Amino acid sequence: MSFNIDDVKHLGTISIDKEDYERVKCETTVFPYFNGNRWVGQLSKLDDNYSITVFATGIEVVERLVDTDTGVVKLKIRYYDGKTAVERVFDCDILTKLGVKELYKYGVRFAEDDAYKVVKYLLKSERIAPINRSYSKLGWSKDGNIKLFRGHSALSAEGVYKGLTFDGKLDLKPTGDLELWLNMVKTEVLKSTAMTVVMLLGFAGSLVALLNEKKDIGSLMFNLSNKSSKGKTTTAMLATSVFSNPMLNRGCAISFNATENALVQFISSCGAHPVVIDEVALSNSKDFNRIMYAICQGRSKMRLNGDATQKDVSEFNGIVISTAEFSLITEDTPNGIKARVFEIKDTLTDSAENSDNIKSCIYENY
Repeated sequence: MSFNIDDVKHLGTISIDKEDYERVKCETTVFPYFNGNRWVGQLSKLDDNYSITVFATGIEVVERLVDTDTGVVKLKIRYYDGKTAVERVFDCDILTKLGVKELYKYGVRFAEDDAYKVVKYLLKSERIAPINRSYSKLGWSKDGNIKLFRGHSALSAEGVYKGLTFDGKLDLKPTGDLELWLNMVKTEVLKSTAMTVVMLLGFAGSLVALLNEKKDIGSLMFNLSNKSSKGKTTTAMLATSVFSNPMLNRGCAISFNATENALVQFISSCGAHPVVIDEVALSNSKDFNRIMYAICQGRSKMRLNGDATQKDVSEFNGIVISTAEFSLITEDTPNGIKARVFEIKDTLTDSAENSDNIKSCIYENY
């Protein structure tokens, strides 16, 4: 029977005949290493003795990603996690003896003494992996003279723009069935004018960002303020389901339980996508005016690095939706904030069933 590395049951050295040795040697592109779906091995020949030492579970570099904005190179690695093959993007320090051990937590297995061997194998695997361009900054951009909107995919006027891959951490991957989402909107959302407006804000963020290329609009903030169980969070999540996973801390929705700098950095990372910041009461800041100024201005604070050089300033333009059980706008609120922060105080969902129907749909279809 011909040798098949995926028939191996555990790590270790296996004797093979010359015919299998020559066949495997011809098949592999990373000699003296050989990879299968579930295992990685190293071919050996000593006089007339042939063997393959299986030293790691299945792993290979399938793509090198060069960030078009920063020039930083990352690696897309396919690995066997004990049940199935999974692909994940890693920083290049995964190719060090210390960094490669990060793979342990994803189910990859090899003996600690073989860490250097795994690195040498991955370096060979990297050399033959195709090079593609990636991006982590979202929103509007240009590739040469071609206008693009960067989301989960880069979109041009002609459709999906090939040759660019999103490698950020936000969950923007379209999921589920668009028709189910549209049917839910028809039956559960359009009967409420206020909820329809908030849903449309989800589409408006990209337009506000585009207008900022001509006029300095900054970001616009909409606060959903009413008592509990009036549909604030459900409706805010509906708006963000237009472009991302609507669940908190998965896509473009987070809670207010963060510092001002962290909030601004998160909004910046979302680019022109609609952002939801849920439950203002969780904020530990006593100066909401300062937070609202920072959001509406569309720029992070100017700060210095430890060597006194200026850090990069994060810029963002779009729609930010917050939820609160109280109004953020008072008589003492500065006019600059009043011009860019709007409050929607309407009851949004008409029943618990209405809210549950929306959430059950957008959790699966976004």
